[in-house]
Amino acid sequence: MKLPRAPVLTGGVAHILAWGVALWLAFWPGYETASATAVSVVTVRVDRQSTGPLPLDARAISTLPGDGGESVRSSATLIQVNGLWVLGLLAIPIVLTGLALISATMRQPGRASGSRYPWRLLGWVAALLLLGLSIVGSVSLGLFFLPVALLTLASVALRSRPRIEGAS
Repeated sequence: MKLPRAPVLTGGVAHILAWGVALWLAFWPGYETASATAVSVVTVRVDRQSTGPLPLDARAISTLPGDGGESVRSSATLIQVNGLWVLGLLAIPIVLTGLALISATMRQPGRASGSRYPWRLLGWVAALLLLGLSIVGSVSLGLFFLPVALLTLASVALRSRPRIEGAS
């Protein structure tokens, strides 16, 4: 059994990694919120001997921390926060790595050299587009797809060894 050539193997790893990153980003609870309520007790000292209005002297009022506060923590996934449209965004790297993998498969040795050029061009376009999207989106999700883009670029850049006619 022949093992796949290096471009196909690298492209396959990139495609599987793209699926893994997309699923992880979609379903990992990456958003966390925390809220707390605080309760304090205000005490006022009143001089019972006075018959006039209550003195509101700053020394007579004190605030003590209370026991009634509560803290609430919650988490949410990317889909819960942004909606289902984000799945289309996460599918872009999967489609681009799939195109690069098909390109690597179609330009293997044994095919006519004229039919390999369009596939090679498709692979380069997909890899460079994925790299550009990863760099542009590096502030948010693009940074997670940067290793995928680099593997896809390596898959396209690797050349399959041409078979030498007459060699055994």
